[in-house]
Parts: sequence; structure tokens; C-alpha cells
Amino acid sequence: MTMQLRHTVRQAQRGSQEAAQELLTQFEPLIRKQIAKYRHHYQSEAEARSTAHSAAMECIYGFDLSRSASVPREMQACIHNTFAREAYHHDRYQTMVQKDFVEKDGWTDLPLTYEDPNIVHPETSLIWQETLQDLEAMIQILPPRHRAYLYLRFHKTWTYRKIANQYGVSESLVRKIIKQTLVQLRKQLS
Repeated sequence: MTMQLRHTVRQAQRGSQEAAQELLTQFEPLIRKQIAKYRHHYQSEAEARSTAHSAAMECIYGFDLSRSASVPREMQACIHNTFAREAYHHDRYQTMVQKDFVEKDGWTDLPLTYEDPNIVHPETSLIWQETLQDLEAMIQILPPRHRAYLYLRFHKTWTYRKIANQYGVSESLVRKIIKQTLVQLRKQLS
């Protein structure tokens, strides 16, 4: 029996899919036993079976035929160790996740810097509103042409050249006025 198993392992290692399938079929009772033992660590039986088959194939392809090791014993060890390792990692992960949930007292182990980047805090919203109101007031006291340049450049997304052509001035003058106006607004806001 052992010689036949070793021969089948050799064929599987040489690429015979039939031999690999025959080994999986022969070790199906072992695979089922391990799946039943570790099933609760997986979302489905198919996922557990996939882990078992992966471990079995790893054992088959990694089996050293020059040693006198028993194929059934090696197969059992490989499958069991794979399941035990994954169960350990699953349990550790669940422990970490459970620890991070908010407990009854409202505390969590999540870092204070962890938050949804899409959330706008009320304080931030209030600061933005006040800043926008200040900015609108400052823009209203700008000379009409400077206001128009800013409006066309940033609201209408016109190019400097298009603004210059619209007002019959040089492109460099438009750039200079917009840059100076922005510097002035930044100074007033800070």
C-alpha cells in the first residue's frame, strides 16, 4: 500500500493530474475529518475544503521521496498543521477585531487619528464658513477688474490668455494682478 502511495506521489510530482486527484480521493476521509474539526473558522465548507486541498497538494509536491517517511502520516501532519495555523491566525484576528469594537463603556482601542476622511467635523465646517464669509467680504472691496480676473480665472476656469484677450491687456499683466491679489487675500486671511 505504502509503495503504491509513493508511486502515485511520484506521478503527481511529475505533473499527473490523475495521480493528484487519486491521492485527494484516497485521503478524503482525513480531509473531511479536518474540515469538520475546523469548519467554524471558515465562512463556508467550500473555503475549508479549498484550504485542505491546498495543504494536501503542498504536501504532495513537497514530499521527499528519498526519505522513508510515511505518506499518510505526512499528509495528515500537513493538513492538520495548515488548519491549526489558519485557525490560530483567525482566532488572533478575531481577538484583535473584538478588542477594537466599542465596549459598553464607550472606549475603543482604535487610535485617535483613525477616522473617516470623508467626515466633516462641525468645528471644521464652522471654520470654513467663517473663512468663506471673510473671503467674500475681502473680495467685495477689491477693485472691479481684479474681482473680474479672479472670477474668470477660478470660477469660470479661463486661461490667462483668454482673460487678457477679453480685457485687451497683456497676459503677463493678468498673471501679475491675479498673483498680487491672491497674496493680498492670503495675508488678510491669516
